[in-house]
Amino acid sequence: AAGGEDGEASEEDEGEEEAEGADAREAGGDGDGGGRRQEETGSGSEKLSLRAAEALEALATHEALQDELAEELVELAASVKRNALEVKDELRKQSAVLDDADKAVEASVSGTRAANTRASEVFAQGWSASCQGLVMTMIVMVIFTLVFLLMRFAPNLDSRGGEL
Repeated sequence: AAGGEDGEASEEDEGEEEAEGADAREAGGDGDGGGRRQEETGSGSEKLSLRAAEALEALATHEALQDELAEELVELAASVKRNALEVKDELRKQSAVLDDADKAVEASVSGTRAANTRASEVFAQGWSASCQGLVMTMIVMVIFTLVFLLMRFAPNLDSRGGEL
């Protein structure tokens, strides 16, 4: 088990050395001496500082852009919240109007039902009254006709002998 750990440790050490060598090469070194090449040319450190300055500038630009976007998102969220509250208030008002209209319709329907019931009662009473009036009129007409016929066609029944 100890030999396995030594093998793993040596692989990790090699990985770290390769990473350090890559960092040194990016910085202008060859990985062996670290800064020997930088001392020879002098331009490697300038390139490194130039790259660092560009990276810092890009980072600052990105941070500023993120800040602007974050502010816009906050403003948009506030606007959405404000609009949602306005819609909620408008819906509440419309709900109140609909409730009032519903109550008015219910009152109208109940009033119409009551009027319809009363009209049915009046119609029933009126029908019976009109039937009675029609029957009485028919009876009067029959009696009138009988009296007329009796007077017109009946023999003259006078106690004096029939002449006037």
